[in-house]
Amino acid sequence: MDLGTTTLVLTLVDLESGRRLVTVTGLNPQTAVGADLITRIQHALSGEGRDRLQEMLISGINILIEEAAAKGGVIPEQISMVTLAGNSVMHHLFLGLPVDSLSRTPFAPARKEPYLTEGAKTGLAVHPRAEVYLTPLLGGFVGGDAAAALFASGLAAWPGKGLLVDLGTNGEIILTGDGKVWAASTAAGPAFEGQGITWGMRAAPGAITGVKLARDGWYLETLGGVAPLGITGSGLIALVAAFLSLGLLTQEGRLKSPEEMLDLPEVLRERLRTGENGQEVLVDRESGVTINQKDIRLLQLAKGAVRAAVDSLLDEAGVVPEELDTLMLAGAFGSGLDPSALLRIGLLPRVPVARIKFIGNAALEGAVQALRPEARRELESLAGKVRHIPLGNREDYQEKFVASLLFPAENSGDLL
Repeated sequence: MDLGTTTLVLTLVDLESGRRLVTVTGLNPQTAVGADLITRIQHALSGEGRDRLQEMLISGINILIEEAAAKGGVIPEQISMVTLAGNSVMHHLFLGLPVDSLSRTPFAPARKEPYLTEGAKTGLAVHPRAEVYLTPLLGGFVGGDAAAALFASGLAAWPGKGLLVDLGTNGEIILTGDGKVWAASTAAGPAFEGQGITWGMRAAPGAITGVKLARDGWYLETLGGVAPLGITGSGLIALVAAFLSLGLLTQEGRLKSPEEMLDLPEVLRERLRTGENGQEVLVDRESGVTINQKDIRLLQLAKGAVRAAVDSLLDEAGVVPEELDTLMLAGAFGSGLDPSALLRIGLLPRVPVARIKFIGNAALEGAVQALRPEARRELESLAGKVRHIPLGNREDYQEKFVASLLFPAENSGDLL
């Protein structure tokens, strides 16, 4: 299981054959308390908040366990082994550990080591003596999900220099090169997972994932090829990249009015209008899906935090973007997103598109691999080599963040 801040993902595996029977996802119930980790830490520090958050998380996991078991044709009590990978806060809240040390500098977890217990002690709806294993943490808010993703990606064994960016509510960045590994995290917010966006939604049929520009407007790409119902994080990035290419957005992220876009074809200009949240763009006429100024700002905050973290980690290691041989993107993003859209909005440093690779939910993949004891030993050995870089200690991080809020000034080509 991947214990995400916003999304929980579980894969049911047949331990004898290694076959993956079913994968299910659900919203982390803790989002009802707060979308970000800091809010949840504050809640955990108040009264019985920690116990409540633990109960919410276990309850959410058990719902997915029962769903997966039903779809996989088994009963929950047949589940004899569980591996979980989550960031430091999710890890602590699952185990009921105090989060005090994560609320103040140097933001150190109460424990980093891998944790092994049994089902009856966790409240999980599995066999009472099921082996429950949590992957080791890397430091600060860089948790077991980052360790699992690094292991699954194989990046540490990459011959050159590589970057792994896990795009989620808690963005995690890992850099490797010359036998060394550096890691950092940043509070990106839930925009990359479609949360907090006016028409945002998680990956499901009807979710907009991309857009193609043409002379007569644009054509939306949706999951399942059905009518649009909302926008995923990848769809938001694709649409904003398209808006930038059309000149609908300023470098500061301001949506332009129809009066400022008189040279735009009427079929596109008529999509510009004013709504409850200021200027907005009508993405789909039939469903009424829009992107407004608030949505743009949320994306800017998310991409600014990640880009500032990437640049800070590169500076820490003395690596320039041109030296990166590969850039792996993990998280809720699929292979359908054009990597050039990520470059166009400035989320990633300028590298050749061919070097950008989508690797899906690498944290979940690492957790699945960790069902094997020998894989756990390799994962734990790798985690011990990682150097955690606290971005809060860098004097220039805030400056980098503010600069990264801007969209790149240059146009990456007229797509019309």
